[in-house]
Amino acid sequence: MFGDIIHLRELKLIIESTILKQLEPTIQKVVKKIREAITNKQPIILRHHNDADGYCAGIALEKAILPLLYENHTRERDMFFYYTRSPCTAPFYSYGDATRDVTNFLNNQKRFDMKAPLIIIVDNGSSDQDRAAIKKVKIYGAEVLVVDHHPVDKETDKIIDIHLNPHKIGSTYDFSAGMLCAEIGKLLHPGEYLFIAAVSATADRVTSKEAKAYVELVQKECKIDEGHLRRVSECLDYEAFFLGNM
Repeated sequence: MFGDIIHLRELKLIIESTILKQLEPTIQKVVKKIREAITNKQPIILRHHNDADGYCAGIALEKAILPLLYENHTRERDMFFYYTRSPCTAPFYSYGDATRDVTNFLNNQKRFDMKAPLIIIVDNGSSDQDRAAIKKVKIYGAEVLVVDHHPVDKETDKIIDIHLNPHKIGSTYDFSAGMLCAEIGKLLHPGEYLFIAAVSATADRVTSKEAKAYVELVQKECKIDEGHLRRVSECLDYEAFFLGNM
């Protein structure tokens, strides 16, 4: 039911950016893979960093994924089997997180004959600390999709199925994970993602022209000032710090 190719120039992104244009081939792969997983009833496990940017990234994708799941499953209770979202217990995808994910999806495979999942890791996943965990879930048949903005470890990059990261095209911290996922969410399913992108940019203290564009646009279209963005980002980080992976 979904088209195979998405051209960014044919779609209205939140902002215009030469970096997004350079990332277009990988963004196409990300959107296509998520849509294929939903259509083919492949379970999705969404993992994100336990901070404001990580939550913004995870929520942006969740806002897009859940409506598509509702459209592709006849029973609402199926949602609990085909989608889960959890913050990582460490500032990377840990071996413990991987073990919990493997245990859960192997149990579901045994009980319900479900497929191995698509594991989406956002605001984590690119470093050498993530490598052992990613190797483990792949041993058991999971596919791994990473959307991150931290420096890339070459050996970890080799084992990731789809890896969207501005560092791979020579950018540095022009985008946060939440900014990237807000754009992906908008391509996946219509909705309001601007506020999430602006909070993410503020929370991660991104100083690029792209970050400035999100903040200025949310001020213009939503009448939200920078002070409110800072307060929201601080609240998210406060909750994440004290509640851990709850």
